[in-house]
This record gives sequence, C-alpha cells and structure tokens, in this order.
Amino acid sequence: MPLLPEPSSCRFPESAQLLYENRFLHLAIDAHQPWLYACWLGEIDHAMLCAGAETIVRTVREHGIAKLLNDNRPLTNLQIDLAAWRQIDYLSQLHAASLHYIAWVYSDCAQIRFLVDDSLGRNRWPLTLTFEEYDVALDWLRNVA
Repeated sequence: MPLLPEPSSCRFPESAQLLYENRFLHLAIDAHQPWLYACWLGEIDHAMLCAGAETIVRTVREHGIAKLLNDNRPLTNLQIDLAAWRQIDYLSQLHAASLHYIAWVYSDCAQIRFLVDDSLGRNRWPLTLTFEEYDVALDWLRNVA
C-alpha cells in the first residue's frame, strides 16, 4: 500500500529506492513497478523547476522509464509565469527520453493547477492524466499499458 507524503516530506513504498533528494524534489524508483516517483515540495522558483525537470528527464533516460507518478500534493507555490512555464517544455523532453505515461497528482494551489492544465492542453505525449487522489493515480499507472 502506498504511503502518503507528509506535508514537509515525501515517503515512498518500501519497494521504492530513493535516487535523488533535495529540499524541493525527491525521486524514487520502484523495484516492483516499472516507474519513477517524483514528489515536489514547498515553494519552487524558475531555477529550481528547471533543475528538477532536468533531473527527472535524465533519470528517465538513464533508467529507460516509461511511467511517472508526479506528485504535486506537497507543492505549495510555483514562482513562475505562464511564458516561462511554456519555455521549459518539460513534457516533450520526458517523451523524447522514453516516458509514455504520467499520473499527475494535483497540488491544492490553483496557480499550479492552471499551469499543469495549460501544459496538458498543449501536449499529446506523454499520455498524462491528472488526479486529486494519490491512490487513484497509482491504480491508473498500474493498469495503463
């Protein structure tokens, strides 16, 4: 059963191995499921977002990962405007790196939801569904392709 992140940290299932951790992003790969967990934390600015996105893209490429659970629940603020957000082009970079499916768990922050929805409206791949609930996102990722 997946563990839910605490407000100030991320926790992953026992089968997941922590690959990367800093104050705004934790990454783990699951030994039993062929996917990557990404958990974003707190307030993030443009430079942090770019660094985190690059780390995820590199990890996906290095491990040949096709599925990502992108957990934004602990993310409280994203200090970036729409034009800068669009320039990052995170989703197409992930798809080019081998990623095919993303289960994206929404943050409670309305601005973050708006930016996520904007990206999803402009990108067909990787196939990305948004979720309010972590466990529902896990179920979908488990059952997709």
